[in-house]
Amino acid sequence: MTSQWTDERLDSLASSVAELTTNVKTSNNRLDSFVFESQRLFNKLGESQSRNDAAIETLLGAVTRLTQSQESQWQAIREMQIDVREMQSEVRGLQVENRRILQRVFGDEF
Repeated sequence: MTSQWTDERLDSLASSVAELTTNVKTSNNRLDSFVFESQRLFNKLGESQSRNDAAIETLLGAVTRLTQSQESQWQAIREMQIDVREMQSEVRGLQVENRRILQRVFGDEF
């Protein structure tokens, strides 16, 4: 009876070990799949991040060029405004001089 009980117990333990072994293999397979998929996704995220970084650098360069262009255009406008003011001043002086000449030539009639 003890040997039958021992045999049954050994059979039960062997069955439990086989079930545990299957469960461990299944868990290992799932873990391997998880690690593989995680690495794939991290690589994909890294590629996306690299593309995003490159796009940001390109946009930053474009904004910098536009800002510099705008600044140089504003500087040119300021310089033109100075030139226009100087010309207006010269024109006013010429108008005053022309008025004096016309008054000399035509008198107070003008």
